[in-house]
Amino acid sequence: MDRPGLKSTEVVVIIDCKESEMVKLELWNLTYTQWKTETLFSIQWWGMVALIAISYAIWWIIVDRRRLSQILIFGSLVASSPEDSDGYYWYQRCPLEL
Repeated sequence: MDRPGLKSTEVVVIIDCKESEMVKLELWNLTYTQWKTETLFSIQWWGMVALIAISYAIWWIIVDRRRLSQILIFGSLVASSPEDSDGYYWYQRCPLEL
């Protein structure tokens, strides 16, 4: 029995919501297991942690502590509002060239 729009060699897979949720859960478990065994505490992971810690230490050394509250408020405003009033994100206006 041919369906309109399907070739005779195509296979139609119909799954219900329960099967879909089971597949999502299995994929999540596989992804989590891979992250836990291969990514977490790897050399690259420790490198990123060190880079972040060093960046914060350098920032703390050079920041003007008299204006610390203003700097933190401005930074939180910038971080929480990525979109301009005309719909562009800030990184779309300033492309980085390598």
